[in-house]
Amino acid sequence: VSLRNILIEEIKSIEQQIREIEFDLQAFEKQYQFSSQQFYQEFKDGKLGDRIDFVEWSAFYQMWCSLQERLNLLKVQL
Repeated sequence: VSLRNILIEEIKSIEQQIREIEFDLQAFEKQYQFSSQQFYQEFKDGKLGDRIDFVEWSAFYQMWCSLQERLNLLKVQL
């Protein structure tokens, strides 16, 4: 198995994880009428409190951002 094939499989896996997280993010965005990016900035600034929904949304958004960064790094390697 070549390194290229390993990278391609990892990229596919990350893209699938991103799609799954985006499904969850979209549910929060629809419920609260905020983009995740806008929500996260206000949440980090302490403007929204610490409701369990917001903590969960924040965690999903942080995971999404981390996966995007990983995906970008892997794509550069191809």
